[in-house]
Amino acid sequence: MKRHFCQAAIASFGWVSAIAIASPALAATFTYSDSTFNEEDWELTTFTRGLGGSIFTQQFPDYGNDGEFMHVVNTVYPTPGVQDSWVIGVHRKTDAIYNPKTQGAIQSIDFSEDSILFGGWYLGQSSGIALWQDDRFYLAGGVGPQVESWTQKQQTNLQQHDFFRYTDNPQNFLDFSINGQPDFSENGSPIQFGFFRSNSVCQTCNAVAVHAGIDNWKVTVHTEDPPASTPEPSTLVGILLLGFAATNCKRDRS
Repeated sequence: MKRHFCQAAIASFGWVSAIAIASPALAATFTYSDSTFNEEDWELTTFTRGLGGSIFTQQFPDYGNDGEFMHVVNTVYPTPGVQDSWVIGVHRKTDAIYNPKTQGAIQSIDFSEDSILFGGWYLGQSSGIALWQDDRFYLAGGVGPQVESWTQKQQTNLQQHDFFRYTDNPQNFLDFSINGQPDFSENGSPIQFGFFRSNSVCQTCNAVAVHAGIDNWKVTVHTEDPPASTPEPSTLVGILLLGFAATNCKRDRS
């Protein structure tokens, strides 16, 4: 009878210990995407320099690379004798929010979009991934100009140091310092993903309206492997209890 009790006790304590020392979660992948572009799913923040300009967006029900797409029109006005004019639109997907504190530190990010140029300027619109953290806008270079047919553009293995912050400083509106980087660590604030589209004109240029489209927008977040941790107090208690049970059972059998 004592032998059966000891076997049950060891099995129970072993089960508790196994739970306590279970390994932490491994690195994960989170994907945010849109190939429909319902207008209520996106929000737009516009930044300007000089006389700036305006941005217009509209969902088109067809002619996309896969059905619906977003039509983006950037209009820029020159500022004669003062400075070049810029307009930058930060398009953010309302539900594309990643929280490093609960989902893990970010190791890298992949971005892709399908784009097309309809007209206005032969180089189209500057474009690429955009992220929004703590009311600040960050971008990581661009994916090149559009052409007059649907083409996929990509940015891969983007890390924290690849992003830089847009500022309101007219002399230096991109902050390339370490203070201009987002926070991808486990202490970072929530990050909202999207894309940017921008255009500029020189002081002596005419106003321009550039028409382009975007489809199959996608952001993939790769998290870091969690660091190895020392056993929690509950783990040690489970191990000690297991040893205690085994010792008592040995004594009972002798």
